[in-house]
Amino acid sequence: MLTLKNNKKNNFRIAIFLGLLLIVFLESNKPEDDNSSSGSFINSRGLIAINNVQNVENYKYRLNNRKTRSINEVALKDLNYHFIEEVVFLEKNELPQGLCITEDYIIISSYYESDKKLGKLKVYSKENGNHLISLGVDGKSHLGGITFDGKYIWICNSDKMTLERISYEIVKELIVEHRGKTIDVREHVDMYHVNNRPSSVTYYNGLLYVTSHTIMNSGKMIGYIYDDKIDNLEEVVCLEVPPKVQGVAFTEQGEVVLSVSYGRIRSSYVKVYQSLQMMNRDINNYQKCIELPPCSEGIFYCDDKIYILFESAATKYFEGTDGRGKSNSPIDKILVIEKMK
Repeated sequence: MLTLKNNKKNNFRIAIFLGLLLIVFLESNKPEDDNSSSGSFINSRGLIAINNVQNVENYKYRLNNRKTRSINEVALKDLNYHFIEEVVFLEKNELPQGLCITEDYIIISSYYESDKKLGKLKVYSKENGNHLISLGVDGKSHLGGITFDGKYIWICNSDKMTLERISYEIVKELIVEHRGKTIDVREHVDMYHVNNRPSSVTYYNGLLYVTSHTIMNSGKMIGYIYDDKIDNLEEVVCLEVPPKVQGVAFTEQGEVVLSVSYGRIRSSYVKVYQSLQMMNRDINNYQKCIELPPCSEGIFYCDDKIYILFESAATKYFEGTDGRGKSNSPIDKILVIEKMK
């Protein structure tokens, strides 16, 4: 009888323990309630330490230590630049990637370290920088660059080898109905397969130029045209780009402007090519090259200015939570530089 009672007690304790484990598992796997988020959370980890201007001025440019310096290479400190201070976009564990500016909005794409948190398009007023809405899209992917073709916003989804798109008019309607909130918009998103892993995308002269990010070897930029008759993207042209491309933009004259970076302690670069053809002919034959602090991402060209997004102030880079060290020059603002003549 004593043994039987002990067995019952042990079985009861085991059942309670397993029940507690189940509760913990279920709670830990609940999707996060993004609808309660304003999307404009100010990163409280230490904004005083993220002094953008000082970080740029104090950055140790490698070009300054070289005995020879190409006439086409300049340091950012030699140029006119400023930051868009009004746009506050960093949340904990957010990694900003893409940048797009329309006639109405500044739009930033981000993914998160947690698969349970939806990737987002964060939309801000172009007039005053106020956060308007965050649009939740696929959370289980490395969301990348974004662009606007006049009708749709296109987003790189690298894990699924797709471009995703959402109607600009729907975005406007959602802002009116849900201003300041985070809304799951996956039901409004269309997906299109592409032939190269999409890291960045830009729209120019009727084509969507999709670029793959590589580390050592040159990468691909493929131009796609959207065929509305068959609702599909058709490959039109394939070009060579340098390694480490994170963002692409075009000037009115057809110059190609690249954001090039890899790693939290290595310099980033903006490389400017005379044309697509010249870049494809020789990826080392750029017109100008600006050296930047690490971790440049999305890039946008407008009104003779170059806008650049950085991810160096993201949690894992700022705090080194992934065990790979800290960013030596965290930047949590959009950098604006005058186009080089």
